[in-house]
Amino acid sequence: MEYRDKVAFVTGGASGIGLAIATALAQRGAKIALADIQRDALEAAGTAIGSLGVEVLTVPLDVTDREAVYAAVAEVDDHFGRLDIVINNAGIGDAGNPLDTMEDGFFDWLVHVNVFGVMNVLKAAIPRMKARGNGGHILNTSSLAGLVVIEGWNQGLYSATKMAVLAISLDVRTALSSHGIGVSAFCPGLIATNITTNMIALRPVTLSREHRELPEALTVEGMSADAAAQIAVSGIEANREIIVTNPELWPMVEEFHARIRAAFEPVEAPA
Repeated sequence: MEYRDKVAFVTGGASGIGLAIATALAQRGAKIALADIQRDALEAAGTAIGSLGVEVLTVPLDVTDREAVYAAVAEVDDHFGRLDIVINNAGIGDAGNPLDTMEDGFFDWLVHVNVFGVMNVLKAAIPRMKARGNGGHILNTSSLAGLVVIEGWNQGLYSATKMAVLAISLDVRTALSSHGIGVSAFCPGLIATNITTNMIALRPVTLSREHRELPEALTVEGMSADAAAQIAVSGIEANREIIVTNPELWPMVEEFHARIRAAFEPVEAPA
């Protein structure tokens, strides 16, 4: 794929996977529009990307604010005169709270960011990409948790939001194929990012700052964001439907899907 003069809009672009993907695209020559709710980190990220010699636009953005998302995408499209790649990456994590003890407000926040935020960006970007007629690609960040529910981690709600992103991605991919727009669901495993720190720092003021200890498996340092970003970009170039970072975790996913397969066995009525 030729990236020079292409424009990539990256949400959650101030840190972690978002910044790493933006950096990888900039290194290939793409112009970058970075969006994030953290203004100071956003400006620092914009400066870092700009040092690579590409044009950068920074857009402070809360993806749960639908009107703000529409305005941000319009700003990017109008500023650059095109929109080729959307990295729909903004999201938050869940510290493993059992559903019955989770604050109601946290439940709402998680769904609004991880699902409605993704939908808002798609609703804003797709019409403009279609109107430009240049094709392009959309990458929606799901998670390994979008492919499997891991027992004992109390990640059911988080998995539900990421499974929603997977379903949305697969549906939109079919709808946009005739327009030359590819769509991928990015399903990274454990990545060394600040998603948990952000989950606390960015909570609405109505929510407690207290949180449970993470499951031990989630405290293990994962793959670097830079390595995950290279996989994501390679997946975009190959127009992969689903992009994973850790193929060695397939047995875990396979075991989960075997439980679904078992549900299709006939159920014998009790005698």
